[in-house]
Amino acid sequence: MIENDPTRCRRGEGCADATELRDAEERFIGKVGALLSALDVCGLCGACVRFARYATSDLRRDWDDLDEAKYPTLEVRLRHPDLPSQPRIKLHSPAPLRVDAVDLRDLIAHEVDWICASVVDAADAGREWPHDSRDRLDEACQLIIIHFDTLLTLPATAHPARSIAAEPWEGHPPDALTCEDGVWWVHRDGPDMALRLWDLHTMAELFTGRAGSDLLPVPCPACQRKSLVREHRANRVYCRRPKCDLFMGDDAYEELRGKTPTDFLAWSRQLAEDAT
Repeated sequence: MIENDPTRCRRGEGCADATELRDAEERFIGKVGALLSALDVCGLCGACVRFARYATSDLRRDWDDLDEAKYPTLEVRLRHPDLPSQPRIKLHSPAPLRVDAVDLRDLIAHEVDWICASVVDAADAGREWPHDSRDRLDEACQLIIIHFDTLLTLPATAHPARSIAAEPWEGHPPDALTCEDGVWWVHRDGPDMALRLWDLHTMAELFTGRAGSDLLPVPCPACQRKSLVREHRANRVYCRRPKCDLFMGDDAYEELRGKTPTDFLAWSRQLAEDAT
């Protein structure tokens, strides 16, 4: 394995454009981050920057899904018999509150708030701080997305550590933690903050059971590589190769699937001409 290689994406084996490692007999032995180009000055490859930006945008939907999931339905309770049963009374009593859903929802709000505060300070941008927590999350995500390039250039900054585990320091890298007067702080630079937002989105998807995306079997019409990704429930299909950056909606993808090879080639050429 290649560890701490400054020429590769710091996301490591979780890189969106990771390179497979194989031995002399072509057996898979692991993955490493993609090689960085001269434009990748933040230590993340273009694909990971794009995925982190998309994840930040999707955190608003994740918050809604977690808020809805905090009260499990009867179907969920039947699938999970460990949930406490309700007493038999004339009216159905409320389902037990899923504390884990609330904890993850609140963790997303906490991290987005503090990361947004650092971005706003660096970009010298204003913020309204709505009273409603959902509106405040929406505003914070929008500001982070607008100033995402600023986020990636932030130096190491201390934020209050928080976790969905029993202790606030759990789940954070040990070398990034400090404790002052009983308060735990996590120190992250801009790229690590971006990866934290991506990780929170992944955690929410795993919790709600919503698959994130599929690698499509058809080649990208722009670069002709099989690197098209379709995100579920997002009306978003894009090429994950950093040098391509093709983007389309579901309607355009459905049109793509219905084309014959000859029509597909002509459509691809027209798409490339329109992009120049």
